[in-house]
Amino acid sequence: MEILNHLKQVGHSSAKQIAAVQDVTPMSVRSHLTALEKAGLVRITLERRATGRPTHIYSLTEEARKVFPDDYEALVAGFIRAVVELDGNEKLEAIFRRMAINAKSLHSPEMQNRGLADRVAELARILSDSGYMAEWQQISGDTFELTEHNCSILKVATAYPQVCTCEH
Repeated sequence: MEILNHLKQVGHSSAKQIAAVQDVTPMSVRSHLTALEKAGLVRITLERRATGRPTHIYSLTEEARKVFPDDYEALVAGFIRAVVELDGNEKLEAIFRRMAINAKSLHSPEMQNRGLADRVAELARILSDSGYMAEWQQISGDTFELTEHNCSILKVATAYPQVCTCEH
């Protein structure tokens, strides 16, 4: 994590530079960098110099962004609070209804020409891609159970249960 923090702060660095900052050997840093590269968190580019061998330069991948904290939930909750304060709950509910219509429209092509079981499976995949860890099972005939094991917007949904109505 110290290497990731360093790269986040400086943008890119060589193993030798990282080692100097961390007060460890470059070999030790390279070992960690190799593991971070295999995990998809670090990328390597070659920097050619006027003389000598090229230097490996390390930087973070887009995947590494997920390792660092973000505060999207606070931003969304603040936005929702502002909508309610400015225009009331009716406006918020209208926004959530519009979001439901937009989501249905977005995913409609993926659902066309499929049987019910395939549509339920596709919905579970879409939800899982959004962080809900969704599973489904056919109970009987046209009866299915869709289970979400994670709420990826829990803080927002706790403060504003209307968001759940939109999702249903």
